[in-house]
Amino acid sequence: IVGSGDFNGDRKADILWQDTSGARAIWLMNGTVRSSSVSLGTVPTSWSIRNY
Repeated sequence: IVGSGDFNGDRKADILWQDTSGARAIWLMNGTVRSSSVSLGTVPTSWSIRNY
């Protein structure tokens, strides 16, 4: 898990994942149940997400 937030505007927390190859995806959540997922493609593993 590299981050969380309401990515689709439904007022529910969603999860941003990244695997060791740099592939990223968002799990759109409905409480504790994943309602769908969105692939964001692969980014260099040297990149990171920061909360400013």
